[in-house]
Amino acid sequence: VVAPGIAVTNAHNADLVGGAPLVGVSRNYDLLFFRVTGSIVPPAAEPRASELVVAYGQGAHGELRMARGIVRDVNAPVEARAA
Repeated sequence: VVAPGIAVTNAHNADLVGGAPLVGVSRNYDLLFFRVTGSIVPPAAEPRASELVVAYGQGAHGELRMARGIVRDVNAPVEARAA
């Protein structure tokens, strides 16, 4: 969740969001922004280095996959590949 009522996933996982209304897609970054209902809001605090995180994705056969990790850097520079 990146804003109240707005979430993001990889664009190649579009079938995992079901019929959720789309906000936008960035093919250069493989991102898909969509609307969510209910009281889903972004985290109250900014992420911190060494914080535990969970990411969800889609496996080769359409199954939901989960990966756990640790934030290594915050506000790291990212090379722009799209306007």
